[in-house]
Amino acid sequence: AVTCGLWWSYFRHAREALEHALATRQGNARSRLARDVFSVLHFPMLCGVIAIAAATEAALAHPEEVLAPDLRGALGVGAILFVCGTAAGTWRAVGRPLLWRWALAPVVAIVVFAFNTVPWVAMTLVLAMLVAIGAVEHYIVTPVRSANR
Repeated sequence: AVTCGLWWSYFRHAREALEHALATRQGNARSRLARDVFSVLHFPMLCGVIAIAAATEAALAHPEEVLAPDLRGALGVGAILFVCGTAAGTWRAVGRPLLWRWALAPVVAIVVFAFNTVPWVAMTLVLAMLVAIGAVEHYIVTPVRSANR
């Protein structure tokens, strides 16, 4: 479910905004945007997915055991890297920060790390954040369109 939430949080809103921004630029501006967004700012997202995958693997292997602090840290930091990396890419592309992403990810990461609990609880917290982000972006936020910069 967390993997689906990550996919949804990227492809439902961010990808469209990034592709639209790239399509509206020409020449050097387009090249710089592609470099920044699809290389530099996708790197934290990739690292986040890897960290979440490591925590998920351990959670699936030992679902009844309390998630170790390093794995809770990996899950929380992975969520920050992915969610805030997506926000940074969108900010660079369209010039508008997605403040709910910047606010929710660190809070959820702190809560995930602070609660010494079984994996499904930690994963549910991350999933709830992703669902909240999806709901905000689907029902409240107008589609992000690129500003001609």
